Amino acid sequence: RVALTLPPAPPPGPHGSAACRRPRADEDTRPTPTILVTAHPRATESVVQGLAAGGDDYVTKPVAQQELLARVRAMLRIGELQDRLNVLNAELERKVQRRTEALRQIYATVPSGLYTLDARGKVTSINHQLQRMLGYEPSELVGKKGVGSLFGEDYDPLYWLDLCRREGRTAVEVAARRKDGETLYVFDERVVNLDQLGEHVGFTGYMQDMSQRRRVRGILKEQETQASVGRLAAGIVHEVANPLSGVAQYLDAVLKRLDAGETIPPDETRRGASVMRDALQRVGDLIANLRGFTRSAVLPGTMVDLREVLMDLRTLMRHS
Repeated sequence: RVALTLPPAPPPGPHGSAACRRPRADEDTRPTPTILVTAHPRATESVVQGLAAGGDDYVTKPVAQQELLARVRAMLRIGELQDRLNVLNAELERKVQRRTEALRQIYATVPSGLYTLDARGKVTSINHQLQRMLGYEPSELVGKKGVGSLFGEDYDPLYWLDLCRREGRTAVEVAARRKDGETLYVFDERVVNLDQLGEHVGFTGYMQDMSQRRRVRGILKEQETQASVGRLAAGIVHEVANPLSGVAQYLDAVLKRLDAGETIPPDETRRGASVMRDALQRVGDLIANLRGFTRSAVLPGTMVDLREVLMDLRTLMRHS
């Protein structure tokens, strides 16, 4: 449809600009292209007012039929293109709304704490999981607190914000601060948000509770320590058993010869005693070394020969 606005006969009737406003005032006729027909041969003030009031084009009198039809067809083509553009815009808006809702659902239900910051590090949003994790209501943080309020006293927010700006991403295991004052160890990963021009506009952070993982890590470490102690104990038993076994075998042999009434020469007795003394000395040295490694007292600093320390350690561990 095309509305042709003819200049009213003076004196009654609305002014041309007022007539152009009429289709724009009604929602049903607002999309209708309007052509202003004027007696003025050029764009005088009245024509400018008519176009400003909502006219889309104008023709001057006397009106040539072919020109008028051409302008009407042009307006119809423009109207058709505008209708198609409106349909595309509506479809695009629906897609944006669906995607926005999908992202909102992900942000709300993802099983990890999420938060966003502005370019200065102020909290702009937190998801439900982070709310549960730290015990804060969004109204207590959003727009009021900086990122430092989420973490412990040892956390330097300016350093990490600056590092994230320079690197584009940061990741750290750090102590978070719950509202009730309890410390919670979390893994925090953060990325920089950029606009379409590549300008930095804020940050998006991902926070995961590491408490359970730390407990598992502690259990595994304890088990590993126990296994290491077991291996060390086995090595020590081996080191002690060998010389004591030699001593016991020698003494058994001596006792059997004495029970049989045999006389053992002094030289042989001296050599046997020397072997037993060396064996027992090995056991004594092993015990002394072990006692030094397990001593928990803080000793004053002194110069030591690292080679001797390593040799002692080798004695303890060579059978592990």
